[in-house]
Amino acid sequence: MVKGILFKSLRDFVKENHGEEGFEKLLSGISENARKLIKGGVMDVATYDGNIFLEINRKICEIFGEGKPEFARKLGIFSAQKSVRGPFKFILKLASIPWALKRGEMIYKMYYPNMGNLKMEKIDDKNNEGIIVIENVPFKDPYFENRIAGWVEEMGKILGSQKTRVEIKKSVAQGDERIEYYIKW
Repeated sequence: MVKGILFKSLRDFVKENHGEEGFEKLLSGISENARKLIKGGVMDVATYDGNIFLEINRKICEIFGEGKPEFARKLGIFSAQKSVRGPFKFILKLASIPWALKRGEMIYKMYYPNMGNLKMEKIDDKNNEGIIVIENVPFKDPYFENRIAGWVEEMGKILGSQKTRVEIKKSVAQGDERIEYYIKW
């Protein structure tokens, strides 16, 4: 299950970057259930089928990103930029990267319920680094893993560190038991 606002982010990414023609191309490449959902009235806070979200996320990367999982980072970046105009706008005045990382579990659970458990394994304020882990991921999807990396990296930049970088150290899609991100800011 994922929140409806994530479907809107996918739709808006395609329309803003590839126009109506690109959106029609996406629609022709996804399942009927995915078409109905992304074309219809999605409610921001309602939850929808996570498999459909993964399908659309993957298809956008296949069509517009030559199938490269790294393209999904652009989807994460776009989503982060949109979220600071909406739900997270109020925290920007108070937030720092460590402050936001400490709330990562709550944020992830809010938007991606039933898609694994995110936890902060390490936050080192002195060296400006951390380790984010997602365990119990019920699917293997490199596009999803890269989308999350893009979102985290962009939020670090939005919160004031232009040198924020996120590296995927472990990947469920590549056979590891969990996803592990190393973040440096």
